[in-house]
Amino acid sequence: MTIIEVKQYLQSKESSKYERSQYDAFLSFINFSYTIPSIHITGTNGKGSVAHYLKNIYVASGRKVGLFSSPFLKDINEMIIFNDHMISDDEFVEL
Repeated sequence: MTIIEVKQYLQSKESSKYERSQYDAFLSFINFSYTIPSIHITGTNGKGSVAHYLKNIYVASGRKVGLFSSPFLKDINEMIIFNDHMISDDEFVEL
């Protein structure tokens, strides 16, 4: 699968409807667990700014930081950042 195929697939999906059962099924499917410290930012406005401020603070203090944010502005790879770098097309396709 290529990054173009992944982008087309994701764009074809209905993403405006959130259902907790789908989220839980996805986390179960990928065997995800919260074994590392994490911060979940919620609210109406400013989530992206707060997330990036916190990322910058933690990166400046020498910590390894992964950031997931949605939606993206320009490129889908913006959604997943490790320290100050977006993941590559190959990494995105692999995930």
